[in-house]
Amino acid sequence: MARKIRLRYTGLIAFSSRIFSIFTGLIFVTTVTRNVPIYDFGIWQYISQLISYFLFPLCIINYWSTRYIARNMKVGKTSLLLTCLFSMIAFIFFLIISPYIAKSVNADITFFILGSLILIFLSLINSLDSIAYGYKPHISSYGFIIFEIIKVVLGLITVFYMKTGLYGALISLLIAYIAQSIFLLIVLKDEIYGKFDLEIAKKWFKMGWIPFYNGFSGFLTSLDILIVTLLTSSSEPIAFWKAATTITIVISYSNSLALALYPKLLSGGSGKDIENSFKLVLMFSIPLTIGAIILAEPLLRILKSEYTLAATILRISSISCFIGSLRSIIDSIIIGTESIEISEDINFKKLLKSRLFLLPSLTYVSSIFYLPLTYFITIYFLKNNSQQSFINIPLYINLVGLIINIAIFLYTFNLSKKIISYNFPIRNILKYIFSVIIMSLIIMLFYPKTFRETIFLVGFGAIIYFLILFIIDKEIRQLFENSLKILKLENLTKL
Repeated sequence: MARKIRLRYTGLIAFSSRIFSIFTGLIFVTTVTRNVPIYDFGIWQYISQLISYFLFPLCIINYWSTRYIARNMKVGKTSLLLTCLFSMIAFIFFLIISPYIAKSVNADITFFILGSLILIFLSLINSLDSIAYGYKPHISSYGFIIFEIIKVVLGLITVFYMKTGLYGALISLLIAYIAQSIFLLIVLKDEIYGKFDLEIAKKWFKMGWIPFYNGFSGFLTSLDILIVTLLTSSSEPIAFWKAATTITIVISYSNSLALALYPKLLSGGSGKDIENSFKLVLMFSIPLTIGAIILAEPLLRILKSEYTLAATILRISSISCFIGSLRSIIDSIIIGTESIEISEDINFKKLLKSRLFLLPSLTYVSSIFYLPLTYFITIYFLKNNSQQSFINIPLYINLVGLIINIAIFLYTFNLSKKIISYNFPIRNILKYIFSVIIMSLIIMLFYPKTFRETIFLVGFGAIIYFLILFIIDKEIRQLFENSLKILKLENLTKL
């Protein structure tokens, strides 16, 4: 029996949690950026990237966990115990190499020790999220809200009031991750009971090369940060790069509106579910992207005035994030409609011919162009433009990434139309564009100069956009009406 996944409910809960995190994240990031040197901010981003490298082998477990649980198979305990084993191995190895990594960027080793502890709980959270994703996807959003609240409260205490700098920021994150882990363990207890299934574990590792191949493709792309850091022997290019990403990540939050599409398709979703996902994501991603492009300088000034140098990086990254939002839906279609792994006569050749193999292969193809260009761009500006290199390096790397992103989107979009029949909501998009034009004119007319003006105008622009959309689009009026019903307190508390 397939899982009953609530597409719109899950999407709205997930997006609401991400919108909430905009404010908590803004408070936390600005608290850190205004109270630690730019170099330390870059160290924080570097540690985060290193942790992601150590997490990627767990994709083997989490990948199959979601797909099996979405099909109502009891594999939660198997998934969790395997994750605990691998996370301890990763923790020990991270500790061993920490002194050498810290020395390479002239940083305090304590930062990396705290990072190793964060690694343990992030591993646990990723495992529990993969279980929730196939069971009740909205549970992950509740856990995320708990993390955000604790993170920002502790961040204000340790970084702002106690002036503990990056130490306080990392400790705040660690405690917040621990709390999130405890919550997920309690709520998901019914999905992680039973016994460890050795046969399932063997099958996952037998097919493990597929998620590993998939996970390693993302890992490979993320080496851009490591390449730039090692070649420049500085965290400053990453600081400006990630300052822009801190803003554009809000655009990627619109992906959460389609969070339930993947497990929904695994359970037997339809083209109508895909169309509804596109509508929800585009309704928010279009104004978020245009707003970020227009207000690039004021938004970066919220973090710190020095970061306004990254305004062009932010604009390019915004467009890339918008394309990424659409790609996330397309990716869900491509792999969510594939069921090769549940066949009894599964073998290497069949997996090789499946769409589970095709999708990550596209990322490898993009890496063949992206990583060498990242290397040559970095070397070129270090030799020829030393004064502006820390800005130009991430700028041109992001431009290359955008071009590659567009090319892959066009290919996968065409492929998805051949897999399943669905309508791309052109009529709705035209309404979104009309509303965002009016919003943009108002923003440019009252262009902000201060922190308060920026925050006010962002909120006011959002009100104008949705007000116009509410007037001209009947579907939006119905969506708001339905949203009020499904976001009632009794629904929110039904975990």
